[in-house]
Amino acid sequence: MKITNDTKQRITSFVNFCLEFYKVLMASFLIYFVPTKCITDRNEIYKCSIYDIYYNKNLYNVIIKIFNLITFMFCLCLYYIEIQRENWCIEYLDVDNKLPNNYLNTVIEKYPKFKIQMYKLNNNYYKISYLTMVSMLFNFTISSIYIIQHNYDIDSYITLFTFILLILNKLYNSYNISLESITTEKAYSSYMNSHTNYNNIDSDYIINDSNKLSNCRIVDLGQVNIVASI
Repeated sequence: MKITNDTKQRITSFVNFCLEFYKVLMASFLIYFVPTKCITDRNEIYKCSIYDIYYNKNLYNVIIKIFNLITFMFCLCLYYIEIQRENWCIEYLDVDNKLPNNYLNTVIEKYPKFKIQMYKLNNNYYKISYLTMVSMLFNFTISSIYIIQHNYDIDSYITLFTFILLILNKLYNSYNISLESITTEKAYSSYMNSHTNYNNIDSDYIINDSNKLSNCRIVDLGQVNIVASI
């Protein structure tokens, strides 16, 4: 069975998605995964378990858990739109190192429907990446206050800042890619090599004449299968 270039790109994107999703899960639910201290009725200190955190009915603790969940939902929306966009780019665009990076700006004028779809995807990606980053920063703030007040030992600080740095790097890259894509009308990849630019129309959809598309199958955005379906 021959593996096409599109399939290789989908596999690469899916593997990177799985690795990043783990980091997002940890960073969204900081209160569960960063060591904090609990105190028994006898004033004995021990490391809180997930069970202890989950059943803690303290108001501030409950508020943090709610915002943890809200932040995680924003992250899921980000990944859905990000994967949808990436899959569309893999399906309809191509990376051609023999062509200049801005070649797509010219050739896509022949494909008005592609241009509209790309703009919508880039625009949605920019909006959700911005909202997710704001939500995550707020989540970090309220979670960090609680964790610092209830730190178990030095591992609490190390784990906290490690998760923060890892996820901020991911969110910054997503925001930067989305902003650059929409301002320059390009399609930078979110999962492949850094700043990979889809700079041409996929060979399956190249126009053969002024009126027809070879094997053209332009679909609505809602019908594009996500990468994770492989």
